[in-house]
Amino acid sequence: MLEVLAEQYSEAPIAVGITNTGGLVEVLSAGESGTWSIIVTSPRGMSCIVGAGEGWRVLEPPETPPPLPERLNGPQRCPGASA
Repeated sequence: MLEVLAEQYSEAPIAVGITNTGGLVEVLSAGESGTWSIIVTSPRGMSCIVGAGEGWRVLEPPETPPPLPERLNGPQRCPGASA
């Protein structure tokens, strides 16, 4: 999948992370204002594109991170998501 996104859209990985269930999240981008894709790969190896679009922007990190308790409130649910 990474090869196809690289060939067709010039996207390359710019960030990765592990979910609380062991999945691998990869963010790919073609650069500033270019296309982007987000891929999630399960621990069993199945990969899915969960989002894609255009106009990727890199934000500058805040000078001071938010206080720790505000960042550790636990997982947030999307509006309309079932429990």
